[in-house]
Amino acid sequence: MSVRQGSWQSENPSTYAEFQESEYFGEKAKERYKTEAKNSELKKRHKCDSAVAAGLGNMELQGALWMYSVGSLIAYELKKMPAKLN
Repeated sequence: MSVRQGSWQSENPSTYAEFQESEYFGEKAKERYKTEAKNSELKKRHKCDSAVAAGLGNMELQGALWMYSVGSLIAYELKKMPAKLN
């Protein structure tokens, strides 16, 4: 079986159909909405919808900076919350 990295195209089309019927695929499909919600939050709330500069290196740098800033913001917001879980 030869699968190109980054795509689901293979020499045998039935391979993907079998994969879709697997338990692993079903579990991941149920969790996909969480990832989509987080991506939507990054795009809309934190204005990470477009790259500031072109090129893969620049996009990786921008992504790393966004993750750091969003993580810092979340940590700050959690620190401000009263400790009710104790």
